[in-house]
Amino acid sequence: MYQASIAIFPLCAAVIPWGILCGSLSIQAGLTPLQAQSMSLFVFAGAAQLAGVSLIGVASAPLPILSSTFIIGSRHLLYSAVYHSPSLYP
Repeated sequence: MYQASIAIFPLCAAVIPWGILCGSLSIQAGLTPLQAQSMSLFVFAGAAQLAGVSLIGVASAPLPILSSTFIIGSRHLLYSAVYHSPSLYP
C-alpha cells in the first residue's frame, strides 16, 4: 500500500493544480460546485472541460458545447486505437 501511494504521487502533483484551475474557472463561469464536480466526473479530457466551461460561461447553445467537447475528447479514441494495435505486441 505504501509503495502504491509513492507511485501515484507524481500524478497527484499534476492533478491537484488542474483541479483548482478547472474548479475556479467553473465557479467563475457560473456553475455550482456540484455542477463543476459533475463535469469533472463525466468529461474525461481536461482541454474539453476548459472549452466546455468557457462556452457555458458565455451562454452558448448546447450543441456547440457538446460538439466541441466531443471533438476535443475524440483524440482519446485515436490514442486507444494506437495502443490496441497488434503491431505493439510481439
